[in-house]
Amino acid sequence: MSLISLGITVGVVLLAAVLVPILFEDQIKGLFIKELNKSLATEVTLSEDDIHLSLLKNFPDATVVFNNVGIRESFTASKKNFLEAEEISLVFNVWDIFKGNYDIEHIKVKNGFCQLITDKKGNINYKFWKDSSGESASDFSINLEQVDCENVDFQYLDYKYQQNVEMLIHDCGFTGNFSSDNYLMELDGNVLSKRIKIGGTAYLVNKEAHINTGIKVNVPDDNYAFEAGKITIDKNTFLIDGNINLKDEDYYDLAINGDKISMEGLMLLLPGSIANNLSKYKSRGKIDFATTIKGNYTSTKTPQITITFDVNGASIEHEKFGGKLSNMQFSGKYSNGEKHNAASSYISILNFKAEQNNLPVTLSLNYKNFSNPNIDLLLDGSFPASLIIPLAMSNASDVEGTIGLNDINIKGNIKTLSQSAQYE
Repeated sequence: MSLISLGITVGVVLLAAVLVPILFEDQIKGLFIKELNKSLATEVTLSEDDIHLSLLKNFPDATVVFNNVGIRESFTASKKNFLEAEEISLVFNVWDIFKGNYDIEHIKVKNGFCQLITDKKGNINYKFWKDSSGESASDFSINLEQVDCENVDFQYLDYKYQQNVEMLIHDCGFTGNFSSDNYLMELDGNVLSKRIKIGGTAYLVNKEAHINTGIKVNVPDDNYAFEAGKITIDKNTFLIDGNINLKDEDYYDLAINGDKISMEGLMLLLPGSIANNLSKYKSRGKIDFATTIKGNYTSTKTPQITITFDVNGASIEHEKFGGKLSNMQFSGKYSNGEKHNAASSYISILNFKAEQNNLPVTLSLNYKNFSNPNIDLLLDGSFPASLIIPLAMSNASDVEGTIGLNDINIKGNIKTLSQSAQYE
């Protein structure tokens, strides 16, 4: 009897999945198109033949699926789309069909791109929703609580403040009471960070990341506060705290901390230029660090960025030439300096102690001006040549042996060190 009941239930569900779209699809299409035309301030490129009703796609909920959708950007006379998607799904309770009252709480976006632009005058290209469109139809409402994205190319390009964020959203879910002025948004998903460029400096170039965080959103004040934020990159987990305020002048007050992350994890937070220079070195060991980002970000201002770190029991060797330092201990600091730009940026390493073939070595390093680098390096002990020479001669092709140094100071412009160096 139970098998017969199960069979009848499955049969009824399948019959409903076939009949309901046939009976109600045209009516639902008309209502949804009417709402889009009434609510959107920009043109939508969409064929009525690409709208479908499905009861199985997100069972037990019903879904209206829009295929091959494009939404025009809001710049005057532009014919470009700021959003395109192979598929956008509006998910709602199946009983809404029979009640004739549709409440959209869940949206899914799949296989597309989204490009958000702010021009030099502060105008945006994504003002697609009308400020006021009158009362919505009594049988249609949008009260979003969940947005899911899959395989979406995303770019935020701000010409006014020289910001460029590019990423591929593999799969990411956003939940929250999006209709409220104040709500907690939960974000969980996997992305590829293509690059995050601030001014002329790029960070997190081509890095896979998992993001899991809460963000308290205050819409009237345009304020976003991180709550228990975690970003995992290359198996290194970074904890994020603080807030971003985008009202008037953008203001950042963030703390990013790491506990026992890998040496490679530190390189993830350094600018792409110096991280790329150091990428030829293989390292092992764990590191504790603390990062602060604080200050206004405008066309003329960049926030202060500071990273402090402590390393114990680590090792480093050149990926191509070999040579190794082990049992390293040191502390250090990176900052973008007083002017908060590449020219005032520096990195310093203090109290460095290590071993090379069981012999002690010490050093201190000041690396200044990332636009036109200068180095001040104090060395004592026998160092692998492969770790020192490539710093001064980036085009070195073959480096072997060790260099015995006794309280040596190498100082000068790094671009000219391949030709000459000043020893003091």
